[in-house]
Amino acid sequence: MPDNGLLAVYTHLRTFESDFDKSQSQIRALCSAWSAAVLTGIALIVINANSPPSGLSAGVAAAREDTLAFLRGMICLIGSAGVLAFWLIDQRVYQRLLHSVFGYGLHLEHQHPDLPQIRSTLFINNLDVSHRMGWFYWTQAWMFLVFACIFVWPLFGVHLGAVPPGIKALTYIHVAIVVIGSWSSRYWPTLRGLVAEFYPDLASDLPMRHPGWRDSIIVETDPAGLWTKAARRDAVKDEALRQAWMHRVRAHPKRK
Repeated sequence: MPDNGLLAVYTHLRTFESDFDKSQSQIRALCSAWSAAVLTGIALIVINANSPPSGLSAGVAAAREDTLAFLRGMICLIGSAGVLAFWLIDQRVYQRLLHSVFGYGLHLEHQHPDLPQIRSTLFINNLDVSHRMGWFYWTQAWMFLVFACIFVWPLFGVHLGAVPPGIKALTYIHVAIVVIGSWSSRYWPTLRGLVAEFYPDLASDLPMRHPGWRDSIIVETDPAGLWTKAARRDAVKDEALRQAWMHRVRAHPKRK
């Protein structure tokens, strides 16, 4: 059985993980509320734009419609920017803190197989989900961008409001912000990157994500293995790492 001091440290890691999990949950709840508020603002502007007060002159009505169109575009842009800000705080701050604790827990389990293999089990079932977790924010940021684009470039000729001069430039800025934010997120630190930096021995044993559909394509397109030798070799290596990891997770704790 593991040393009592080591077991106490290992158990205490869960406290830190729980704190960071709660912080991330609160950030995501705030982001959801933010998106709901933005959607409400967009809906109110669209309703007001399509139901102007009676008695307005043509010039005043046109100016009002243009102003509401710019306001609508600004709300869409601010909506995406706010989501990206929440995303940045979540993934670049709290997720990195969580990765630090989780990675250390993986390291302890790798070095001491007699410890409960809880994090190792979680990892083999999910692998590194750093980028996939961004879908929560990614979809909201792009949703507001799509709304902004539909208002400026109506689909199927459906007119959804005024398109005053200059609003397309605002939409291009919106596109740039969302595209750059989404692209840069691909290079944010991941759990696998942290492990590779601090625990190289563990990194060499980490299983890789190996989708089954890729194996099927390789077999069907190159059954003789003439030009997919490297891919087949990588697949065999990945499967060996996975099986070794599974063996450690399933093994009974060592007893003195």
